[in-house]
Amino acid sequence: MIVVTNRIPVTTGHEIDFEDCFRNRVYLGDPDAEGYYEVKTWWRSMDDFVAWTRSAAFAEAHANRPHQL
Repeated sequence: MIVVTNRIPVTTGHEIDFEDCFRNRVYLGDPDAEGYYEVKTWWRSMDDFVAWTRSAAFAEAHANRPHQL
């Protein structure tokens, strides 16, 4: 089993907004604000994980992400 955890910063007071946006895959948050969500995803095998990282769905889910320095 492969487990990946993403830690996503969410501006305090916008937790519900984030949850709604995350359901629709829209980024909302301020990386300098306090508060993070951890999203865990499981795959049955490394092959399943690699297939996900090469999929169109993965590319779409990771497009237009803010980049932190």
